[in-house]
Amino acid sequence: MTTLFSISRWALLGLVFTLAALTGCANLPQNLEQPKVHLSSVALGTPKGFSQTLDIELLITNPNSVALPVTGMNYHLTLNGEKLMTGVSNQIPVLEAYSETPVQVTATLDLFSVGKFIKALMQTQSAIDYELGGKLDLTSFRLPLNFSEAGKIDLGQ
Repeated sequence: MTTLFSISRWALLGLVFTLAALTGCANLPQNLEQPKVHLSSVALGTPKGFSQTLDIELLITNPNSVALPVTGMNYHLTLNGEKLMTGVSNQIPVLEAYSETPVQVTATLDLFSVGKFIKALMQTQSAIDYELGGKLDLTSFRLPLNFSEAGKIDLGQ
């Protein structure tokens, strides 16, 4: 009898954990689409040691039918494989359903990476590969939403 009771206790414990996991997943909306983040404008900020800050405006599009409250985000810009800019912010407004939200952030430009990029740019053909990426941590949901936009910048030579 002791063995049967022990198995029942483990089965009950497993059932409780399974129900708890399923309840947590029920809070996630189905088919949540990735927000789109576009770079709107960039201005020089204050230099700090061997780095330069940039004041950046991003335009974040929420293609979902629910508002997305954001706890914070991190972001980076890569040009021709060199990560030139990184930043974080916890001052992101709620991304309303089916809307575009302008967001002001600050990022740090790595001057050593900029030097390598400029050297490579001197040898480059007619276009630069870019990638703007990062993640949004949502207040209501456990899983972060990653975003990425990539393409080429034509130098027009």
